Amino acid sequence: MYRLRYIVILLLIFPALVNAGQGGEYVRAYIGEWFKAHGYNNYSITENGVYLDFLDITLNGEIYSVNELRKGEFYSAETQLSIIFSNGRKLDDFAAGAGESPEGAFLDSLNNFCITTLHPVYAEVVEKDDPHVRKEVWKIPTDRNIFLADWGLRGETVEKQHLDNIERLVSEMLSNLNLTDETHWVKVVVTNVSGKIDTAVLTVDGSYVEKISNEIAAYSWPASKEFYMVKLFFVIGKT
Repeated sequence: MYRLRYIVILLLIFPALVNAGQGGEYVRAYIGEWFKAHGYNNYSITENGVYLDFLDITLNGEIYSVNELRKGEFYSAETQLSIIFSNGRKLDDFAAGAGESPEGAFLDSLNNFCITTLHPVYAEVVEKDDPHVRKEVWKIPTDRNIFLADWGLRGETVEKQHLDNIERLVSEMLSNLNLTDETHWVKVVVTNVSGKIDTAVLTVDGSYVEKISNEIAAYSWPASKEFYMVKLFFVIGKT
């Protein structure tokens, strides 16, 4: 319901939102509706963001870019978003979207942020049993709750066995990082372009981890001349 409501709003206002740094009020409205749809009403919205009462967490964002890929037919959008936690730590994310109109691409980017990033964070800080994420326990090196979004997939399909293998590889290698007891967030992005792996990146709390990224790049990814991208985001729970 909230998606349909904001599709109508965005159709009306989006022509003015084509430059970086704009659209913050619509990002905040969308995120607020997302929380309301999940039964969480302890928030307030100001020009500084969506503030989660009692948790002392603020979410905010704005349009980063909108591009016309095929004139009048297909667009991409990237939205810059942030989550600021009570201790001052900040999770920065860039969510991409695509659509047949600028407003559709923008909306797709917000939806992708909620699915791939916001859901695992919500599960860690609000609802441990959120049914929209996978909850596992990994030894890294002690038992930690892991809240995983579904893999984001673009382009040619990558079989599940490869994605499962990468999750096992990552879980094993994270145990060597001596992570602190606080919450951490991890992102994996892999792209295949023109028959070879073009990008293989793992970050922890936004920082590039070279050793794990190199192992991911060295994995036997499916050989294909077609483009594909896989993305995984998950949260390591606080002990």
